[in-house]
Amino acid sequence: MPIVIEIDSFKRLILTTMYGTVTDADLVSHVTQVRRGSEHAGFDELLQSRGELTLKVSEAGLRRVAEIIEANGADGRTHRLAIVVKTSAGAALAKSYRALVSSTGTIVQTFDSHVAAIEWLRPKPKPGSNPA
Repeated sequence: MPIVIEIDSFKRLILTTMYGTVTDADLVSHVTQVRRGSEHAGFDELLQSRGELTLKVSEAGLRRVAEIIEANGADGRTHRLAIVVKTSAGAALAKSYRALVSSTGTIVQTFDSHVAAIEWLRPKPKPGSNPA
């Protein structure tokens, strides 16, 4: 599968790297693997690509992914998904995906840099706490 997943349970972060050609079936398999069950409920996710990436993803495929996320919920918890996009086609797919999952507790943001995406996902200090 052209999707590699790394899970950091301490940081509650899923790092997803795509490469090669990614299809609807690849995305459905990925989301089923990382979101089914409660083990990773509420974990944030960074979605990025390495090297050449060809997206053969349809609106129907994105809808199926959104259905899986909605069916598997995050026990009322929200999670953030940072998508690093490198092309206008990738940005358009990310925008469609954001609209489809808007009611699922998933907050989607797109970035053109890995550094900005990581910064957005970094936990924010609670008011009155010492961030050091």
